[in-house]
Amino acid sequence: MSLPHVMLIPRIIITLIYSYGPMAGIVMAFQKFNPALVFFKSKCVGVENFEYIVNLPDFYQILMNTVAISFWKIMLGLLIPIIIAILLNEVHQSWLKKSIQTSIYLPYFFSWVIFGGIIVEVFSLKGPLNIFLENIG
Repeated sequence: MSLPHVMLIPRIIITLIYSYGPMAGIVMAFQKFNPALVFFKSKCVGVENFEYIVNLPDFYQILMNTVAISFWKIMLGLLIPIIIAILLNEVHQSWLKKSIQTSIYLPYFFSWVIFGGIIVEVFSLKGPLNIFLENIG
């Protein structure tokens, strides 16, 4: 076995674990799943689980809500960044443009706990914002 083939082994293992491993969970959709019996020993019920869900009285309302939420997440997830990019392109002061971009991306560089702590400190009574406001009157 040559070196390139040996280098494929970790990738094959990762593919088996993360791509094909979860497919065992799909079996649960067609079973009367019992956690004590594991995946492949539970009783197979075919499509009864799907028939049960489709026959629920609120199924179509839930389905429409899910489709609407997904649609708007996709639309707003595309439109808002595009609009912000176009608006930022119209800002001519370089320092303002860079500070707006930094403030937009800053939360992605911190964990939310650290970011929340920074916000609490900035807006606290002895924080820099209130000290600045006291100094200007």
